[in-house]
Amino acid sequence: MLRSMLSTGSIYTAASSNLMHPPLVHSVNEFCALLRIGRTMAYQMMAAGEISYVLIGRRRKIPHAEVVAYLNRSIEQCKSDAASGGGPKP
Repeated sequence: MLRSMLSTGSIYTAASSNLMHPPLVHSVNEFCALLRIGRTMAYQMMAAGEISYVLIGRRRKIPHAEVVAYLNRSIEQCKSDAASGGGPKP
């Protein structure tokens, strides 16, 4: 089912059409769809403590507020890197 949802883009459509009333928590797959990253990267981010999650049963759920906070931290980091001249190194 997930494969068909990914191929038809329904996860992306659901995520983007629900921006005015986002869910309180996202599944790992929804989180990946929102950030356009793979599941491996998502689990690495959780293991490194970059993204907080809650366990509901055996499932990991990422609070929407955590997604927003992560994006805000990333934006601020990019701004401070640019201001200090710390861009990509050749």
